[in-house]
Amino acid sequence: MPISKLQSEVLWTLAAERSPGTYIAHSVAIDREGPCFSGDIDIFHDSEARLENAAKADAAALTAAGYSVT
Repeated sequence: MPISKLQSEVLWTLAAERSPGTYIAHSVAIDREGPCFSGDIDIFHDSEARLENAAKADAAALTAAGYSVT
């Protein structure tokens, strides 16, 4: 599935924070009319500790890049 320009920019911003315990998923329902866009990209971690650390690091990276995180 194609990703939007914003999604691409966010993924590049977060790329430095990824580790072997991180999994990225992007999916939407199948659209027989042609390509469709998803409103989200899912990031999974293999432990709760990594999830908590990654959330903090991702928020800091996005804020440093000029994004607003709530």
